[in-house]
Amino acid sequence: MKASNGLTLNAEKYTEYLQHIDPVRVNGKVTQVIGLTVESEGPDASIGEVCHIYPSKGHEPLMAEVVGFRDNRV
Repeated sequence: MKASNGLTLNAEKYTEYLQHIDPVRVNGKVTQVIGLTVESEGPDASIGEVCHIYPSKGHEPLMAEVVGFRDNRV
C-alpha cells in the first residue's frame, strides 16, 4: 500500500497484529485483598490471563495473573 507521501506501508504486518488484540476494555472491581491474593467481581477472564489493576489516582497500574475462581469471583 502506498501512502500519500510516496512511502510504502506494510499493511499485512498491522493486520496480523490487530487480529490478536481485544479492542474492548473489560472492567471488574476488587472486592478483597488478603496477602498477595486479590479477589474481584469480574472481569470475565481465563486462568493465566493477565489483568491490569488500576489503584487510586497517582499510582501506577499493577499487573495480576488470574490463578483461580471462587464464588463467581476471579
